[in-house]
Amino acid sequence: TGYGSVTKKDATGAIESIGSDTFDQISAASPAQVLRGKVAGVQITQSNGEPGAGLAIRVRGNTSVRSGNEPLIVVDGVPLAGGNISSGGGAVLGNSSARNPLNFINQNDIESISVLKDASSTAIYGSRGANGVIIITTKKSKGGTSEPKVSYSSSFTSAKYASDFDVLSTSAYLAAGGTDKGGSYDWKDTILRTGTMINHDLSIDKNTENSNTRVSFGTSSTDGIIKKSGLEKYSAAFSNQSRLFNDGLKIDSKILYTSLKDQSVLNTNDAGFVGNLIGSALYWNPSISTRTSSGAYANVSSDYLNPLELLNAYDSETRTDKILASIGATVKISDDFEYKLLLGVEKSSSRRGSQLSPTIDIQDVAQVSVDGTINRGLVAINNDERLNTTIEHTLNYRKTFDDLIIDALVGFSYYRYGAKGNFLQTAGFSSEQINLIDNIEGSTNSTASARSLNSYSNASEIQSYYGRVIATYGKLLGTFTIRQDGSSKPGKNNKTGTFPSIGLGYKILESQEGILNDLKLRVNWGITGNQEFPVNSAINKGEFNNLSLNTVVNANEDLEWETTASYGVGVDFSIIENKLSGSLDYFYKDTE
Repeated sequence: TGYGSVTKKDATGAIESIGSDTFDQISAASPAQVLRGKVAGVQITQSNGEPGAGLAIRVRGNTSVRSGNEPLIVVDGVPLAGGNISSGGGAVLGNSSARNPLNFINQNDIESISVLKDASSTAIYGSRGANGVIIITTKKSKGGTSEPKVSYSSSFTSAKYASDFDVLSTSAYLAAGGTDKGGSYDWKDTILRTGTMINHDLSIDKNTENSNTRVSFGTSSTDGIIKKSGLEKYSAAFSNQSRLFNDGLKIDSKILYTSLKDQSVLNTNDAGFVGNLIGSALYWNPSISTRTSSGAYANVSSDYLNPLELLNAYDSETRTDKILASIGATVKISDDFEYKLLLGVEKSSSRRGSQLSPTIDIQDVAQVSVDGTINRGLVAINNDERLNTTIEHTLNYRKTFDDLIIDALVGFSYYRYGAKGNFLQTAGFSSEQINLIDNIEGSTNSTASARSLNSYSNASEIQSYYGRVIATYGKLLGTFTIRQDGSSKPGKNNKTGTFPSIGLGYKILESQEGILNDLKLRVNWGITGNQEFPVNSAINKGEFNNLSLNTVVNANEDLEWETTASYGVGVDFSIIENKLSGSLDYFYKDTE
C-alpha cells in the first residue's frame, strides 16, 4: 500500500501484487508489459508494434472525461510526474505517440509491482489517485553472507509477424484481372524482418554487519519486426541500506540511471496511407517491383508512394537519459513511533531528430521553391527536459492492545514538477545533402509557412497533508484515510481539495482446513481526484508571435480538479489448501 505495507489477508482494498518470480522469464521492453494478463482490471494497450512504443495503461477502465486516464506510478516511494519523458509528435508526416515512460526501468531490477485499484487504497494519494496507482519496488540486497555475490543472466528472444493479413499476391492479383505492370512485390519482404531482443544483466551484492549494497548493470538491444525500428537500453542501479546507532537510524539510498536510443519508422497516428509506411506497403500494386532494372526506385506518382523508398527516406532517432534518485532516513523515536524523511529527484533529458530525405517526392509535403527550383526534404527536432523533486515527511505509530492492532500514519508531502523544451521544423534541402539533422542550415527555406518554431517552460507544485489509520480487531478490519491537497494547477478559488476514504473487511474464514481455507468480505467507499490537465490552464496565458502578444488561454478562476466518488464490494478467497486463491469485485465510479 502507499506509505507502508499490509498483507493480502489484512487488506481492506482491492490490491494486487506480483513478485519478480512471476515475470523473471518474461522478456519485455517495458515493465508495464509484464502486467499483461497478471492483474485483473488492468488493461495495457501499446500504440503500435515498435519496441518501446507508447502505452495506454488503464486500471478499471477510463475515469476522466477531460483529464488524463493514466494511473499514478510510484517507484521506490517517489511518485513520478506522469506523462511522457520522450518527445512525441514531430514525425514529419502526421503525429506519433511519445515513447513509453516506463522504458527507463530495467525489468530485472524490479522486486515487485503492486496495483491499487479502489478508493480505499488510492485515496492516500489524493488528487492523483483517481486512475489507480501502480507501485514499483526495485531490488535491494537481501543480506546474508558477507562475501560478494555476483549474478549474471542473458536472454535471447525472436519475434516475427504472426498474422496472415489477407492481401493479393502478384499471381493472385493477375488472376483476378489486375493489369500486369511487369514486376512482382511482397509487402512483408519489403518492410518486415525477424525481430530480436538480446538482454544482458549483471548484479553484485555485498553485505556487512550494518549495511547491504546492490549494484546492477543491464543492456538490452531490440530490433523491431519493421525494418529500421529498434530500441537500445543501457541501465545501472545502486541500492544501499545502512543501519546506525543500534538500528535507531536507517538510511536507504537508491539510484536508477538509464540511457535509451529509440529508432522509429513512419508509423504515425494521422497521416493516412500517404506517409504511413504500413499503409503504403499494403496499398502498393503487387505487379510493380519496388526497384527498376537499373536499381532506381520505381516511381508512380507523388501521392502513390513506393514503400521501400519511403522506408529508406525517413530516419528518426530519440535519445533519452533519465535518472531517478532517492534517499530516505528512518528514525526510531520509540518502540511505537517512527519518523521518515524521503527526498527524491527525477531528471530526464530527451532529444528526437527526424528527417525526410530531399530525394523523395511527396505531394504537398516539404516543398520549397527557390528561383523556380523545387527543393524538398524536411527535418524536425524535439528537445524535452524534466526536473521533478519530492519531499515527504511521515510519522508512524504502531501499537498492539490485546486484540486491537493500530497502525497510524500522518504526513506532509511537497512535489514540484518542471518541464521545458523546444521544437524546430524546416524544409527545403539540396538533393545532395544526406544528413539534415546535423546541418539544418542547409535549408533553403526562408518563409514562415514552411518552418515551425516553438519553445515552452512550465512548472507545477503540490503540497499535501494526509493521515491514515489501519485497525485490526480480531476478524474485523478497517482502513480510514484522508488527504488534503493544495495545487498550483486549479483556479484560485479551488486550490485545495479533500479526499477521504473508508475500507472495511471481515474474515469469515481464516486458515481453515478442507476445501475452503480463507474467505474475506470487503466493502469500501472513497473520493479521489484528478488534476492531469495542462499547466497554466487556469490563468491568463499569452505568447509573442511575430512581434505581437496574443492571448492563448483565458483565466478561469473556478477551474477545479475532477473528483471521482466510488464504492465497491469484494470477496477474497483461497481453496484446496491455499493452492488456488482469487478475488471477486463489484465497483461503481462517478466522476464530476
